Amino acid sequence: MRNILFYLVITLSAFTLTVVSAFYQRPSSEVVEYGSECKIEHWMHCYKPRKSAGFPFAFGFDTPGVSVQHSVTPLVEDEFRLLPFLINIWFYFIMLLATLRLFNKT
Repeated sequence: MRNILFYLVITLSAFTLTVVSAFYQRPSSEVVEYGSECKIEHWMHCYKPRKSAGFPFAFGFDTPGVSVQHSVTPLVEDEFRLLPFLINIWFYFIMLLATLRLFNKT
């Protein structure tokens, strides 16, 4: 029972770290159309790098025209990708487990 509780706490901590990592926002390699925001000509479209959120793998992406531009809220109105989200949980789970085992051996 104690072992199950230990892994449950590690899993919940990894989930929390993944959700908090959404505050780390950066431009992604994807280029999307942001309407005529560039204002060169009224008929020209403006393409800019899409903003992404999450660390180490981005799981939230800005959706131009739907949400506030250049701001990512992955679980509310922007694009959310499940696989990178799950990989981030796994990453933080392994890191927390390795850190705890390292300090437990000393």
